[in-house]
Amino acid sequence: MVIKRKNILLEPAGRSSSTSALPTNLSKPSVFALIIGINSYKSKEFSDLYGAVPDARLFEDYLKTDLKVPSNQVCVLLDQAASRKAIIEAFIALKNDDRIKKGDPILIFFAGHGGELQLPEDWASRGLGTIIQMLVPQDYCSKSLESKPVPGIPDRTIAALLQGIAEEKGDNITLVFDCCHSASGTRGNVGPERVRSVVVNSAIHTEDLDQEILDSMAFRIPNNAPRYLYYGLRSHILISACGSDETARERYGRGKFTTAFIKLLRTIPLDKLRYSDILTYIDVIPGQNPQCEGINQHRYLFDGKVAPPSPASFICRYDEMLGIIVIDAGAAHGVSKGTEFGIYHQRDLTSRLPLGTLTADKVTSYSSVMTISKLSQNSFLNALRTHPSPELVAVQTKAGQREYIYVYITPSNYLSPFEDPAYQFLVSLLQDDKRDLHNIAIANDVDRAHLELTIENHEAIFHLRDKMATQYGFTHRFRSVAASVDEVARFLTAASKHYWDLCRASHVNEVASHVQLSFYRLQESQCSFFGAEQPEMFPVGGDLCRNGVIDFSVDEDRVYGIKLTNNSPHDLYPSLFYFDGTDFNGRVTYYKPHSSGQYVLDVPLKKDGGTLTIGYGSGGVPPFAYSLQDGRDIAVGFLKLFVFTKPVDPSTSPASYLSTANLRETATDTWGATVIPIVQRRPKRERLHRNPQLVGQMLPPSLPNVNTHARAQALTRASSMPSQFGAISWSGGEPRQYRQTGQFNAT
Repeated sequence: MVIKRKNILLEPAGRSSSTSALPTNLSKPSVFALIIGINSYKSKEFSDLYGAVPDARLFEDYLKTDLKVPSNQVCVLLDQAASRKAIIEAFIALKNDDRIKKGDPILIFFAGHGGELQLPEDWASRGLGTIIQMLVPQDYCSKSLESKPVPGIPDRTIAALLQGIAEEKGDNITLVFDCCHSASGTRGNVGPERVRSVVVNSAIHTEDLDQEILDSMAFRIPNNAPRYLYYGLRSHILISACGSDETARERYGRGKFTTAFIKLLRTIPLDKLRYSDILTYIDVIPGQNPQCEGINQHRYLFDGKVAPPSPASFICRYDEMLGIIVIDAGAAHGVSKGTEFGIYHQRDLTSRLPLGTLTADKVTSYSSVMTISKLSQNSFLNALRTHPSPELVAVQTKAGQREYIYVYITPSNYLSPFEDPAYQFLVSLLQDDKRDLHNIAIANDVDRAHLELTIENHEAIFHLRDKMATQYGFTHRFRSVAASVDEVARFLTAASKHYWDLCRASHVNEVASHVQLSFYRLQESQCSFFGAEQPEMFPVGGDLCRNGVIDFSVDEDRVYGIKLTNNSPHDLYPSLFYFDGTDFNGRVTYYKPHSSGQYVLDVPLKKDGGTLTIGYGSGGVPPFAYSLQDGRDIAVGFLKLFVFTKPVDPSTSPASYLSTANLRETATDTWGATVIPIVQRRPKRERLHRNPQLVGQMLPPSLPNVNTHARAQALTRASSMPSQFGAISWSGGEPRQYRQTGQFNAT
């Protein structure tokens, strides 16, 4: 399921973040909206609200006045009109509205009470200890002598409704929920400030709730559509008023969050505001940490257009007490000693001339002490004092110290390697300071090498020699490139970045050792909650991750999921990536934290036994599928898991993806990483069919027993590009969408 949050787990999802199928010339989005506001509730079990209806009216006015949305494109349900039946029917109406074309923006706003219940024990796929969250309709009633009780609208019902909309109308859906689900502040709801949360009755929220409704809607996935195209956080963005353990509040008849959000929308033009920017620029709301979740946060609001990529940037500040310059990026972000940064005004990152250049001198987990490399010290310090953080940001311009990558040159007929043109070519290239290949070295022994280079007929041919992959019997020849300085340098630059991110780790990696990664084959369950049309994924069989290696026979009809268990005493923010063993540009994000701006992000992986499922349950991403290229019997890729004690995007996305709420490092701040090889084999029956001479033979003796091999001591690097496919799929160890565009893919 998805919109995984305690502010409502919304399951359905949509297309990938790619907008190749979306119009790129949208000027004013033709928004279709559903606006819901409930002050007066039928039930006397909890207090009414004062600000929900005014909030709904405020949003309606913004749409009609500021965005000029026609009245017939805005459905408004207030108080008695916002019954359970009416809300569900309004969702269905969006799905069936012929005026809404694929990719048109859809906005759903809710202001009112929310609630939550403990998840029934037999709904195990979400993970132990998770909860059901729900919107509370106006006619909610837990007990009635006149009629049947009216339950809330659970997250899974909303998920199914959203999935139906996404299948018909695309993934340009925005949800704004000004409610909460923590019941801690619901009693004594008096005075000018009220909490938008209530305690709901668990007895009336049965496992088969809404089965009849969902069966009648028949949300079928078309036969010609990818199976998981609209799964997880791919169909929508969820913007919610507060964190999962917090309360959304209204004061003097207005919701605190809605007031701040509308002010933001009226301050920054929509064509300048990305979803990932919302939490950076919205006013501070005391006691509330709004959340923004969804795959497509790089888009502009209510639009399918993607913002141009911004350079990775980090806040730069001058500590007058200590007399040092510090940037809020450290080893956890991939910074190492000697890394160079240019300093820019945050609003002028495209400027060609930086204010100055800094070099990392002392690197800690989440920050680095810098030295001034270029520009006078006085003028630079004056700039820092004149422009308080976060106005000045650092953008990396040159990599720092890295582990060596060794290249072995195939022996030739020359008496001395120094006479070999291939050797002379590579030496000349590596001595070029402009290429930033200082961590590439020539190996004298092929057993020590990561790569082997052969130059034939003006082409450079690279073979994989890295034992991290070859120990499992895997061999690979990369696609040849022209034996020119530019082409070979481009390949080696990609290899250098690949291995740096693959191998970098914390000097104190203890926290990662307390996180267990389990890898399961998944099966669809015809869950009675969803009816026949909404299968839910759950693990079958045992954990496929054994002795630090995942090794399985590939079946293209099977899908897989991952479960993380945190046995450490720290709340953790995990990021998980897949590294392709055949393509140095083929890294794909499995999971990473959402943007949080100036606010505190909800903890995805809680301490002391907390779990997070990825690919099934409430993790918010689709399951993973694997296949092998024709002619290949084995492929090796790597999972790299980062864990942090504060939100970090280790793929060094723009600063808006990082939390600026708590930048100062503390004694408990730490991070760690681990890598797990994924060995994908062609089933033996298929190998025998292709090679009858193998009948009765064992696997080749050169193929080691993976269960007896030492674990690979490397880590993998992340990509900010989500998959274009609903079920993220690898072919021969590489993501399929990269096979068409990657520059160094396998032949």
